[in-house]
Amino acid sequence: MSTVKVLHDTAEDIQNLHTNLVNTFESGKTKDLAWRKWQLKQLWWMLEDNEKEFTAAMKEDLNRSSIESMITDFAGARKDILYHLQHIDQWAADEPLGDTFVAKQLRLARIRKEPLGVVLIIGAWNFPLLLVLQPLIAAITAGCCAIIKPSELIPSCQALLKHLIPKYLDKSAIGVVCGAVAETTSLLELRFNHIFFTGSATVGRIVSAAAAKNLTPLTLELGGQCPAIICKSANIDRAAKIFYGGTGNRETRRMEPTVVLDVDINVIFEVPILQQNILDNTNSGGVTVNDVILHAGFSGAPFGGVGSSGHGYYHGAYGFNSFTHFRTVMNSPSWLERALTFRYPPFNAMETPKSFKLRAKFKRGESINDQRRKPAVLGSKGVYLSAAVTVLGALYYYFYHYLSRRDVIDR
Repeated sequence: MSTVKVLHDTAEDIQNLHTNLVNTFESGKTKDLAWRKWQLKQLWWMLEDNEKEFTAAMKEDLNRSSIESMITDFAGARKDILYHLQHIDQWAADEPLGDTFVAKQLRLARIRKEPLGVVLIIGAWNFPLLLVLQPLIAAITAGCCAIIKPSELIPSCQALLKHLIPKYLDKSAIGVVCGAVAETTSLLELRFNHIFFTGSATVGRIVSAAAAKNLTPLTLELGGQCPAIICKSANIDRAAKIFYGGTGNRETRRMEPTVVLDVDINVIFEVPILQQNILDNTNSGGVTVNDVILHAGFSGAPFGGVGSSGHGYYHGAYGFNSFTHFRTVMNSPSWLERALTFRYPPFNAMETPKSFKLRAKFKRGESINDQRRKPAVLGSKGVYLSAAVTVLGALYYYFYHYLSRRDVIDR
């Protein structure tokens, strides 16, 4: 580990930073999509301009090679920035609601995507950049203000983030707190709109208890067991490479496979383990088949724990959703009031619309076996609609190509 001295922010500094971020969020500044995109691009240039400094800091803190830092922290953060920039307009757009096409076009109801507010991101030391920047990227994309708290066990990386983030990002909306237990405790005493914690289950319980006092929602990414199950049909040479996940800089990785001993040999010889059987009979945050760790590298796939390994997800749209409030908005036009007079007393059963008198679209007395063999079918309306679309499509195809050919022949 590094011998660099850990920086410490005072309780007053932390309180002032939090107050400033609350004021910034209330101003509406971070809701602007242009602001969010600019911050993501600035974050890219921070990594681009200071690659040597960051790799040197990780070498100092973790004795990690520059190649491994590039493969893990840098590549992961850069890929996330590009992915979020590509999808931010789609994710942040309102979603029209309605059971029919007409209802959606009228846009009477919609889901509005709103940033949660000021969030706290507490990172771990084994991936110094990735575990604070990936949640930060998601928070920025969602339009939140954020305080990040890197681990005190990586003082060189912590100091570099403290120095560079205000130079590249909007310091009125994004800040860094340095320190150890005392500073983290001061942070947890403040009211946040979301807390994202990566670390041990022991500290995760402390963070969870502190968040509960303010009813603050949480994402917990906690350490857990990662069993590597090798089946009888496995390629032994390839299976041996799974140990890469546990030997590459072993002291700093927390996703290594766990060796499972004393397994009932009948599991292999009497009941062959197949991929589907394993998926059906185990529970984990994610699975990589025929390799290790790779499931964590997909930008668009959810990454998170289950049970004692945490809860909540991030990466791609799942990270955006974690920092977003989905607010349903209904615009009731004046003409709709005439159709809703039945809701006022005196009530009249004859005037109640038939749409409220729902009927089951399935038969009484069906068994579980009926569900297994019952094919998925369209209702009569669906069949008619499908047939009509098919006929119209055929007519369009015929006349389009016929007229096109006639036009060519005439010329």
